Amino acid sequence: MAINQPEVEQIIHDLRLLAGLTPEKFAATLGVTYTTINRWENRRSKPSPEAMEKMGGKG
Repeated sequence: MAINQPEVEQIIHDLRLLAGLTPEKFAATLGVTYTTINRWENRRSKPSPEAMEKMGGKG
């Protein structure tokens, strides 16, 4: 039986909410634009390894 793991976009969204940040502030923290955060959270693109590392991932 496979274990359902959250998708990247859900993890990003949850991380942002846990940090108490708006998409704009989260974007500024990561050095990306609001549009980039929006695209990540809506499955239109995925973060680069560098962005994943800034969020605490292994990239």
